[in-house]
Amino acid sequence: MITTVASFVFHADNVHVGECGPPPNVVNDQANTYHGYFENEHGEQWVLIVDRATKRGILRGGDSGWDEEYEITDGRPSDLVLSPSEQAWLKSCWHAATGTEA
Repeated sequence: MITTVASFVFHADNVHVGECGPPPNVVNDQANTYHGYFENEHGEQWVLIVDRATKRGILRGGDSGWDEEYEITDGRPSDLVLSPSEQAWLKSCWHAATGTEA
């Protein structure tokens, strides 16, 4: 079911426990910034923000702790192992954000 919410294109509720910290408040009000959201088959949530000009990104996830930021360079995270479905999502987002393959 699709409902209309005042000027939102997309809204996702945090499904993680309180120990994961508060989820990021992501607003797409910056020009040249790409935003991506993913929820895997286990309900683990990820938020990606990519600066299109610098081709650098930040990835944050609930299970890893919402306050932890993983740097994304050339479409790959630093110090983080992703599942195959998460890798496929990140690769697709990176291509959409930068026009380059990860």
